[in-house]
Amino acid sequence: MESLARLQDRAAAAQAHAQSPHALLPAFLLCLASCAEAEPATQSILWHRDITGVPITINNEPLHAGTWTLDSAADVIVLADAGAELHAVSDVAFLSDNRIVVADHANAQVVLFDSTGRPLRRIGRAGNGPGEFRSVRRIRVGPGDTITVLDPIHRVLRFEAGGESAGQQPLPQRALETPISSYPWRHVFPLGEGRVLTALDERPVETEHGRPLWLYGVMQPGGKSVIDTIGWFPGPLQSGPAAEAKAFVQASPNTLFAAGSTHLYIGDSQTYEIGQYDMRGELLRRIRRIAERVPVNALDREFALDWLEARPPPNGGADVVFAPSHPAYSQLLVDAQDRLWVHEAPRDPKRQYQNWAVYDTAGTLLRDVVLPFGFDQVRAIGTDRVLSRSANDLLIPVLRVHRLADQHMH
Repeated sequence: MESLARLQDRAAAAQAHAQSPHALLPAFLLCLASCAEAEPATQSILWHRDITGVPITINNEPLHAGTWTLDSAADVIVLADAGAELHAVSDVAFLSDNRIVVADHANAQVVLFDSTGRPLRRIGRAGNGPGEFRSVRRIRVGPGDTITVLDPIHRVLRFEAGGESAGQQPLPQRALETPISSYPWRHVFPLGEGRVLTALDERPVETEHGRPLWLYGVMQPGGKSVIDTIGWFPGPLQSGPAAEAKAFVQASPNTLFAAGSTHLYIGDSQTYEIGQYDMRGELLRRIRRIAERVPVNALDREFALDWLEARPPPNGGADVVFAPSHPAYSQLLVDAQDRLWVHEAPRDPKRQYQNWAVYDTAGTLLRDVVLPFGFDQVRAIGTDRVLSRSANDLLIPVLRVHRLADQHMH
């Protein structure tokens, strides 16, 4: 962990850099420099405001000493659909009681499972009518466990917690008219309660890492006016698990996104700062953790080369340029209790486990979480469990639910 005194020294250098277009946090660093003397170096949480008055929550150590990890004594629940296999899982989410919603776009179905992994019912069905969809790409759980489904034929469908249809609306016309991609749904994220987060424009301005700027806003389905323009971000928003090998091999950061039932989060993976927004797109606070950058070591390079060898170009190939360090984080998720989970750079030099951090809605770091380094992709998080995704020998998705347990690391 980086000390406050060291950050104070770095703040002077940041002040000289503040005029640069790539200076991401000059206001924060200057504020920290002016306030650090009044704060004890052992304090784990600091609260400040940036020059616009937006609160900044700065975390050092977790509020709770216990570390969550996999519960080795609990059975692993494997989700299996008794009526039809889950061929192409596009999204998954927990309800507040740990029931699980799975979107299978190949079979044009949404399946509801109970907390033990037993299938309860199918939500909606294939078709073009009310409560029907041709495919399913994204799902979002909103207040009251309402379920919002994004259909790539440009509709948003809503269902009650038990699976009953609650209506549907077309996607915002402006999102469909924006000539960003031949697949505009890739840049549309349902937020629940009739809102969607969508890309509105792209500015081909070369940033520090050669990424264009994308404009995002929150819109009402069927409406042409933006409720609130969130802002310009480098590159398109990435939602879901990122390939860690690709993240540091390409030496290019990602702009990551996650949403729960009450807040959405957007952050650049190169800096440990994450913006928390309300469902209308208003910035509520900035969340930071004081942490050292983690260098890419020999084990990382070996893992990355194995990852690339199994993939064709452009991801595969012989020409490999490694970044000097890991991104600050590679994935954002929001659990069933609206806590933010951040997949951080691995701190174990032997790469035996991966690191996650859990924050409450006030931006306070609650706990650290450790999972095995080779653990499957984490796709959703419940109240006390995580859901991972892998594939069997036939490349059919396998979803597993793992219970978490409290453990004190020594």
